[in-house]
Amino acid sequence: MSSTHVRSIGPYRPLRKLGEGGMGVVHCAQDARNPDRLVALKVLSGSAFSAADDSARRFLRESRILENLRHPNIVSFYEVGLHDGRPYFAMELLSGSPLTAYAGRRWPETLPLLVQICDGMEYLASRSILHRDLSPDNIFVVDGAAGPTAKILDFGIAKDTTAEETLHNFTKTGLLMGKPPYWSPEQIGTLEAGETLDWRSDLYTLGIIFYRILAGHPPFQAESPVGYIPLHLDATPPPLSAPDGNPALPEDVVAIVLRMMSKRRADRPQSYGEIVVTLEGALRSLGAGEIPRPGLNPVAGVPDSLWTTKTKETAGFAGDRIDDGPTGRVVTRVTAGMPMEDETGPTVAIPTGRASSEATAPTFVSPSAPAQERRRGPLFAAAAGALAIMAVVGWLLLRPSATTAPPSPELSPGGPAATLALDAFPWGRIVSVRDPATGRRLASMEGLVTPRRLSLPPGRWEIAVASGVGPDVRTLTVDLAPGSTRIESVAFVTPENALPMLE
Repeated sequence: MSSTHVRSIGPYRPLRKLGEGGMGVVHCAQDARNPDRLVALKVLSGSAFSAADDSARRFLRESRILENLRHPNIVSFYEVGLHDGRPYFAMELLSGSPLTAYAGRRWPETLPLLVQICDGMEYLASRSILHRDLSPDNIFVVDGAAGPTAKILDFGIAKDTTAEETLHNFTKTGLLMGKPPYWSPEQIGTLEAGETLDWRSDLYTLGIIFYRILAGHPPFQAESPVGYIPLHLDATPPPLSAPDGNPALPEDVVAIVLRMMSKRRADRPQSYGEIVVTLEGALRSLGAGEIPRPGLNPVAGVPDSLWTTKTKETAGFAGDRIDDGPTGRVVTRVTAGMPMEDETGPTVAIPTGRASSEATAPTFVSPSAPAQERRRGPLFAAAAGALAIMAVVGWLLLRPSATTAPPSPELSPGGPAATLALDAFPWGRIVSVRDPATGRRLASMEGLVTPRRLSLPPGRWEIAVASGVGPDVRTLTVDLAPGSTRIESVAFVTPENALPMLE
């Protein structure tokens, strides 16, 4: 849908297209009821709205989550409506830079923003909302009267943990949503039976983000999406330190960021408030006065001009009680943010300014990568998924940095050690490495996470690998010659499910 072919969408006039993904198109639009106001308008792509369509259901679910949220550190959501059978959202336009632009700056400049982000996340957690897709590009920094303000964006795969039906119902696998560098161990599949994701999953991701901002680089880097799995599961992050030339990071700040990245969620801070106390303590050690926190009072500072209305059709679509009064209009408050892209696409940074069809378009930050069309035929997805699995195995074997388990001291080698390059898709955990002739096991290798290179004495070995995302256990029998290298891979998902997990 192009703004050159659409004169109006509900009460909004599209001025230019800002971004497009598999789920919708985002326009910069003028509000006909208030011509001085520009909004970001997202319209669902595809055919007319149908309750049976997954994209439409997710679109609608998103509005129901976000219309009940309002916080200065969360992008504001104005209203939802229907146009020619298609749902649309109107939301706040933002002018500024993604948090990524602040990576590596001096900590006295970045810590106030990290405090604000904690305020916004605490607000979400208090309402049982999991974001599940946090990244530095999904947090925007805008200039305001009180100084820079951090805004949390992109709620495309957010989850209301109190809802009976969750977004897992709308994915093929229910696995590996979000961005690989920022997955939490729980998102990858470390939860025990009966356990569910909670706010501490977002907390781990936030620790990865804070590390990147304070150090100037991410703690973990991999050559493929699957390569992040063992890093998030059992890799110790490098020491956290400021970039060369910057003042040293306070020890308390370093300690709490590393705690946020703990593999076990019980070892992470017990509240966002605990993190805020530490960050503000570091700032006050510099003699700073009151720390700017626009999110401290979530009600103050919301101007009356941002109140908006819904028609009866809009109210009914959004699930509100319809006012049967003489005007047929329902007043609704400004609420919280809306994704600028689909669940796997980039964040679109949106300009602000006075509405004018002839004015020069304001500068805005381009997405970090072009949005990609996500709709693929089932045959293509199956073929590409199978190729993706093969590519992952090849990457594991060829990369020089693959994690290698040393020869076990429990058995004496009968010649030069052999190497077993073991991979499992999406990931697995070694249950046992056993000599079938003697029954002896190499306990030192039990519990290791794939992908992994095992250095083993020559001979025949039985290796049991458990799925990291389910109850399956597979047993491999391999014969290893002295000094040889052998490749083995186990797929715990079918090829047609591989592609969406790798994206």
